[in-house]
Amino acid sequence: MFGPRLGFGAVKEGDREIVLLWDGQVDSVVGLAEGGPENVAWQLLSTAQDLWLRGLGEEGTHPGVWATASPEVSRDGLEWVLALRGPGGEVASARVPPVEG
Repeated sequence: MFGPRLGFGAVKEGDREIVLLWDGQVDSVVGLAEGGPENVAWQLLSTAQDLWLRGLGEEGTHPGVWATASPEVSRDGLEWVLALRGPGGEVASARVPPVEG
């Protein structure tokens, strides 16, 4: 969704924090939101967008429609759909399949 510059560190079941990476380097550690998976997904999407905008801003790149996009989390069957929507419609999205135990 954000390309190869933004990534997440490894997460184990029960972890309450996620490491965010920018260009392969640790940028920040985010505590996970309380509540169900939808709250956690929305928080991560929103935080990832903030990190993306900051990273682009630091190198002087204008983010275009990404700057005004709003995070949206929904379900489609068993999959989560994470999307950024702007005034003109969808800016980017990713589908997250269920984790098989």
